[in-house]
Amino acid sequence: MSQLVKTLFPSNSETNGPGWILEPILTRICYSILFLGSIIGFLFRSRHKEDREGYPPLRSQIYLQHGIRHVRDLCYTPLKTAPGEFLTIEDRKLKDDGAWGFEYTGKLITCVDMGSFNYLGFAANDGKIVDDVMNSMNTFGLTACSTRNEFGEFPVHNELEKLVAKFLRVEDAIVCGSGFATNVLNIPAIMDENTLVFSDAKNHSSVIMGLRLSKASVRVFRHNDLRHLEKLLIKLFKSGEVHKFEKIVVVVEGVYSMDGSILQLPELLRLKEIYKFYIYLEEAHSFGAMGPNGGGIVDYFDCDPNSVDIYMGTFSKSLWAAGGYIAGSRQLVQHLRENGYSHAHATAMPPPIAQQIISSIQSLMADGGTAQVARLKSNSTYFKEKLIKRGFFIYGDLDSPIAPVACPHPAKLIYIVRELRNRGVIAAPVTHPAVGTLEGRMRFCMSTAHSKESLDYVVEQLTQVADLVFLRDLRIAKKSKEIISAKKFTKNFD
Repeated sequence: MSQLVKTLFPSNSETNGPGWILEPILTRICYSILFLGSIIGFLFRSRHKEDREGYPPLRSQIYLQHGIRHVRDLCYTPLKTAPGEFLTIEDRKLKDDGAWGFEYTGKLITCVDMGSFNYLGFAANDGKIVDDVMNSMNTFGLTACSTRNEFGEFPVHNELEKLVAKFLRVEDAIVCGSGFATNVLNIPAIMDENTLVFSDAKNHSSVIMGLRLSKASVRVFRHNDLRHLEKLLIKLFKSGEVHKFEKIVVVVEGVYSMDGSILQLPELLRLKEIYKFYIYLEEAHSFGAMGPNGGGIVDYFDCDPNSVDIYMGTFSKSLWAAGGYIAGSRQLVQHLRENGYSHAHATAMPPPIAQQIISSIQSLMADGGTAQVARLKSNSTYFKEKLIKRGFFIYGDLDSPIAPVACPHPAKLIYIVRELRNRGVIAAPVTHPAVGTLEGRMRFCMSTAHSKESLDYVVEQLTQVADLVFLRDLRIAKKSKEIISAKKFTKNFD
């Protein structure tokens, strides 16, 4: 961490930024003021009109209620068009009632869309895929009014599951109407109190919730640090503690959404051969977006599909749809059909959504599909290289479709994101508690829909705004060739 802080906040006179000793202190002071202000606001605020007399407030999280409330205009953004290269949003301001509500100005703002998970550019209102979806809606209606194991199963569900299995090159798959629920409702059917789970420190909250519901024993290893995972495994076997559990499962993600880092799958498979654990691979941000064919991390590293035991992914990122899947052996999938909560208790995926996914995957499997994935990779590399050459610290790996730009100080972060929006660029601010107090960032999401001209515009606007708050580091710019040539940026600062 100390080396990372020095990189982000150098004291070298060649940089635009302030001293690395002062800036982390100012960041922590800023958070302290936010927390203190939240407590004071909670203690002395006037009762909100929605509070009921004689009842305690439902909103129990003081910091989120009184601190984050004042930046809500950067969240819950009302959209007027479908995601794409550009996105039209409705302008609004926080009301003077303590920032509880919004005041809409009636103004529409068109921005370069760097916030949507429209990785492969399938978010469109016309074309063959939309025609297929409309035909499906006319045939089967808008939604299923029952669960899959009762009266909610349509032909498109079975077709979709067979297609997902074929695309991933595994035996079978099962789909769920919600990506978040795919983890939460299926993990407890796979793992129980007799399971030992090693979980990456930055796994998604749906994974964490699913593990909690499963009652499995969970041990966390440092993010994407397989050397740390191996140390934990060695300790487990040496102590003899391994005999307390029926099975060991390592839960990881293909691409991590907040960091843009890529799982080192070949190394994980090497450990799997030694320690005989199962792999639960969550591919919400790598399914469709990684690998020459869009097949995810296994496709990216050209590994044997059968080397991963449990595949999980979502359709809401690359395919402009909704829902998720679990894939693997027929035995696993049949077990989930009989015991998974999503199949038995949740309403089935709407048929038009299933058709959207089917048509999108068929497009990827056709001759032109690989061109979309290649364009996404090209845009990701182009954008990140330009930012590094300008002196921005980028988390994660070059090939992932997520570009997180470091900006630890929360006041600077909010200012930059607001100013970018005024200049026609949409980006997502990520701050504590979603990340550590010194790990704030702006998250830019790449898409095949982006042109080089749009990406150049974003880089130029970000550079101008960042210079107003002294964010760029010219040492990074001078070492850009070394950083770009490295597979992982963070290795340069370990």
